[in-house]
Amino acid sequence: MDSSQPRDPIDELRRANPMGVDQLPTSSRARIWARIEETRMAENTQSGIPRWAVALSGVAVAVVAVAAIQLSGSPAPSPEPTDPGGGGDGVGMCIQYSIEELKARDFAFDGTFTALNGDQATFAVNTAFWGVEEGTSITLTAGIGMTSEQGITLDGGPLLVAGERYLISGDDIYAWTCGYSLVYDPAVAAEWAAAAP
Repeated sequence: MDSSQPRDPIDELRRANPMGVDQLPTSSRARIWARIEETRMAENTQSGIPRWAVALSGVAVAVVAVAAIQLSGSPAPSPEPTDPGGGGDGVGMCIQYSIEELKARDFAFDGTFTALNGDQATFAVNTAFWGVEEGTSITLTAGIGMTSEQGITLDGGPLLVAGERYLISGDDIYAWTCGYSLVYDPAVAAEWAAAAP
């Protein structure tokens, strides 16, 4: 054999251990054939496309699938605003309060704050403007801000004090802030009642 020619590694193994296939234990033969099949399958499935390109195409397919689901499914609730219109944390994430935006919310009611469990605020519904039943109790997810001796502050909203009345609106299971949930005011309550569908 010419020394300039590359050597076949299988031939090298055969020269090192000239044992025939029929001399191998059954378990070794099974492992060898399984390994050969794995190698053949890997060679047959390799297409020369870099792995990063395959991964990137998988990510693109996932993004398109999520977008299609989002566009074809029921509309998602509007994002909860986080910055109060009259100040607050200054992030500028609030949807400016308007009666038209209020009407777009799933529910609006006059309620008394009764309990807090983590970020779950419970209200007794005094007057249901829309989307909830009067005289019931409703528990909503609320972005809870700071805690004080007086009570809990909704993130970008009013201070919640047990036994106090509030005007609450929101979507799905979320109480909105930024003027869409506030301390009870009879004039604003009258506006909300007039906006009811």
